[in-house]
Amino acid sequence: MKLKLTTAVCLFWIAEMVFAADAVDHWKIGDVRLAPRAELIEGTSFNRADLTLNVTDLYSRTTFSLAAKVDLSEIRDTALYSDKLALWGIAGNTEEVVIFDLKRKAEIDWFLCDWVKQVIPGKLVISEWQPNHLGGVLLEDVLMLYDLEKSPFANRLKIRPNTRFPLPLDEQDEAVTDVGIPIYPQANADKGDYFQQPSKAGEPFQMVYLDTLVAISQERIVFVAQRETDARDAVTWLEVLDLPHGAIKAKSRRIEIPKEQIPPDPQWVKLHQPFNPNLVSISQIEVVSSTQIRLHIPAEES
Repeated sequence: MKLKLTTAVCLFWIAEMVFAADAVDHWKIGDVRLAPRAELIEGTSFNRADLTLNVTDLYSRTTFSLAAKVDLSEIRDTALYSDKLALWGIAGNTEEVVIFDLKRKAEIDWFLCDWVKQVIPGKLVISEWQPNHLGGVLLEDVLMLYDLEKSPFANRLKIRPNTRFPLPLDEQDEAVTDVGIPIYPQANADKGDYFQQPSKAGEPFQMVYLDTLVAISQERIVFVAQRETDARDAVTWLEVLDLPHGAIKAKSRRIEIPKEQIPPDPQWVKLHQPFNPNLVSISQIEVVSSTQIRLHIPAEES
């Protein structure tokens, strides 16, 4: 099955984020709050916080409260699927994800990552956490899939058999970062490996433009990828990730962007020399159908 690519000028807007996840068939989430504590996260200047929220069971018409002690300073988004609720946001210089089982009325998991998004219902795509103290060494993005239908234990490939969830808040080992099933790059998916390939300054480096990541079906994800040593030799393409068996046996394939169909604005080219025709700015991928997507390019460049 082939994907048809079209282009469009990108329009930018700001939308107010609503955190009350609406589950019309069973659950409704409301009044999500973060209350900072006096307690600092060890080794940082960031405060821990108390997370509280109200949950309404639309079947029994009852409401109860949930609470968790977290490192979050801001909540960015939520995902509600079946009886599981995931909340995530900023925690210091990274992201923290907190997961509740609404039927059990309890927190069941939390972990750290660099980025997270629900692109397929019940499936969180997360980017492996990257330490910020490597001194000029760049780590290539590793994407994992966290399945809200599965247990915290089943969402980790490397975990001690007697581990209890949720993990202690001061947990610092791989159990809080090596989370989900690796799905990209292909080598990581094939080996079930969380290892991030290092690349020093001046060496070729591959990156994923995470904000472009979208699902075009329940089994297929598309995003923009790029490899470069510097801007002069950068190459941009589309990566298609097929997940016919969920995270197991994930397969990625490269689709070239038809750059000849995207003539850049002459004035923009004049102001951005040396111009690299293999470098294309894609600000958004819009899903048109299961076989067609539209690429949005910033207006000033096209």
